[in-house]
Amino acid sequence: MKTQIHKPLPRNGGFSAIELVLTVVVLAILMGVVKMRSSSLLDRSKITKITQTADTAKSACVLFHTDTAQYAKHGGGDQQLLNSDLPGWNGPYLEGSNLDSSNPFGDLRIDNTHSGFGTVTGWDLDCDGKQEITGPCNVVLVTGIDQETAEKLDSYYDPSKGGNWQQVGRFQYIPSDQNGLIFLYQ
Repeated sequence: MKTQIHKPLPRNGGFSAIELVLTVVVLAILMGVVKMRSSSLLDRSKITKITQTADTAKSACVLFHTDTAQYAKHGGGDQQLLNSDLPGWNGPYLEGSNLDSSNPFGDLRIDNTHSGFGTVTGWDLDCDGKQEITGPCNVVLVTGIDQETAEKLDSYYDPSKGGNWQQVGRFQYIPSDQNGLIFLYQ
């Protein structure tokens, strides 16, 4: 009697449909996780860039005010932090001429009035319902920010402050214009 040895059928190389589907599913999950993490990091880096620029602008405004006894205006055609013929001016107080490049969302400008480009009536910095700042000061306008970004900026500048977060504290938000105002210095 002869014994027959069964050889397995040869495979045609490649992957089965199930193996391909599983690979695609795993790759899709990994890509989703990476995208979520990277967008969160990107958002944080944009917020950090704005806050660092505002801190730099505040230092420049303080030096400008100390030297000239005036509050600086910086934006549009008026670049007082870079060049001015005011008595006592000892600048430039900023490196580079374009603050807009420091705002990943839009424009960034410094104003020298409490009204912040005509959009606020004053500043209630301690959120007690009374405006402490109604005269000359320095504020920075940040354009092109959505509400989620504005809330993050507000939590940076006004942690644990009560009241209407959009209208009190060092950060104010104008949703209709998608503009934020940061109080710098008085």
